[in-house]
Amino acid sequence: MRWYNAEGFGGLEDRPRSGRSTILPRDQEPRLRERLDAGARPEDGVCTLRAEDIRRILENEFQVLYKLKGVYKLLARLGYSSLSPRPRHAKADPEAQEDFKKTPRSRSGRSRRLIPANTSNFGFRMRPALASRGR
Repeated sequence: MRWYNAEGFGGLEDRPRSGRSTILPRDQEPRLRERLDAGARPEDGVCTLRAEDIRRILENEFQVLYKLKGVYKLLARLGYSSLSPRPRHAKADPEAQEDFKKTPRSRSGRSRRLIPANTSNFGFRMRPALASRGR
């Protein structure tokens, strides 16, 4: 409020903030984004990059040290979320998976539960006289 009182609307503009600067320089952020968007490389040894893997990449390729919590904050600041698609096994066969989905499965006779149509789901039967009164 004091900035508005002293300078009007111009006082409400963002100002440089004091405090600690980021560990990864801002000019390196686009390069990190490219690296993350490209996904895991064979030399990473994983199929999906996790925060621990990104921490290792930051240390080896960008020469900056981050703790795991800091990696999560950095990813949030860059617009990434912690949600990721389920990893796929290297030997998975997509065609075989699609064929499996299309193949109808036979139902086991034991899995079907037959419920007679004339029984009630309640534990008691109503007397016809009470049922007709609408109570």
